[in-house]
Amino acid sequence: MVTLSGNALNVLGYNGRGVAMSAAMGPQIAQRVIGGRRAEIDMPVTTMREIPSHAPWRSAVSARMIYSPVQARIGR
Repeated sequence: MVTLSGNALNVLGYNGRGVAMSAAMGPQIAQRVIGGRRAEIDMPVTTMREIPSHAPWRSAVSARMIYSPVQARIGR
């Protein structure tokens, strides 16, 4: 995914295809940087979006980290 956040162009979300995809995206991003905002690349440029229900993630992970040792002590 290629996203535009302020003046920064972010290339992310390879999902296990990082080596091949980053090698393919390098020339695309260079073309965009050299050609400016209107330069066409083979990947759509989108805006960053918040992940739905992501806010409680940190609390859920912390709770699970506390719960696992307790669960192990009581033998479940």
